[in-house]
Amino acid sequence: RDLMEDEANARCVERVDGALLVLCLDTEAGATLQESSEQFLHAYGVNRWFDKFQLIVERSGRAGINMEHTPVDGHTALRYATEIHKDQLSGGGALALDESHQVLRDLPGPELLEWRLDGELVTAVTDASRQLDQLAQRTQSVVLKFEHFGKERMKALRCSPDAFVQMAYQLAYFRLHRRVSSTYESANTKQFLHGRTETIRSASPASEAFCRAFDAEGHESDETRRLLRAAVEQHVQHSKDCKNGMGVDRHLFGLRNLARHQQQRIANYRIPSLFSDPAYGKFTSNVLSTSNCGGDAMQLFGFGPVHAAGLGVGYMIHPDAVHISVSSFRNEAEDFAEAVETAMLDMAQLLS
Repeated sequence: RDLMEDEANARCVERVDGALLVLCLDTEAGATLQESSEQFLHAYGVNRWFDKFQLIVERSGRAGINMEHTPVDGHTALRYATEIHKDQLSGGGALALDESHQVLRDLPGPELLEWRLDGELVTAVTDASRQLDQLAQRTQSVVLKFEHFGKERMKALRCSPDAFVQMAYQLAYFRLHRRVSSTYESANTKQFLHGRTETIRSASPASEAFCRAFDAEGHESDETRRLLRAAVEQHVQHSKDCKNGMGVDRHLFGLRNLARHQQQRIANYRIPSLFSDPAYGKFTSNVLSTSNCGGDAMQLFGFGPVHAAGLGVGYMIHPDAVHISVSSFRNEAEDFAEAVETAMLDMAQLLS
């Protein structure tokens, strides 16, 4: 608000805010996929405008996308990356960056945006930078490139690849914490007009029964094997229901927001007790926030945790590998990644 009081600053904000996207050209380059993932996630706030859809290109040429989730979903970014991949790389190799490259002469040249910052604005920017730096410092992110097997092996084991990986998350979390917790998996509902997402609840009585039995009875138990298949089948059916508009999370979320609007407009209006019940808060806490974003155009996909004590788990299931990005505010990302790797190997052995 203070920034917009100056006419020159307001024009600068409007130029950025009205842009389709922001192109971030970084002078540094991550030596590894792990380092690049941290740069694409937060970069400690340097050379970023987080309200916008950002295309980030490192000095090495490795590129990534950082997007604010409110206007678009992960599948929108995946489609964007996939179209670029098809247009520029499929069959033709990388673009040649030499003197023969095509110059797009109809595009306007770059314009330097001049900002007017007084003492109060400089202080505000400094404070915001410090807070973001502290957030980035306590955000641990780990890349797991699981290359023992991928979706082809999971299918050979007569399992849905996504359900297999989700049950591995449940088993890994249970082994670390001796309990199950609220788990979010994004379901795509774009088959509906204006459809975006619904929530698949991966933690279920069936998944908990499998986790407890595996720990108690080990790798060779017929009962554990039966419980794993039951948990996988339950997850597959629940996923289909959510994609077909039969989930409950978005419906309840809409009712809760309607109740809050009613409370503001109607004297003595009482929000239904369901929404203040501790069980509902626990149900929607999303301690494990997960999302499957498949495709050949990207090596990795990830995001930050949505719960102070939680984990953010983005993953891509390839034919012969699973690439997973894990984030945590409590330095649990590495432990969870290791537990997931062990869980997937154990589950494959159980079903073999």
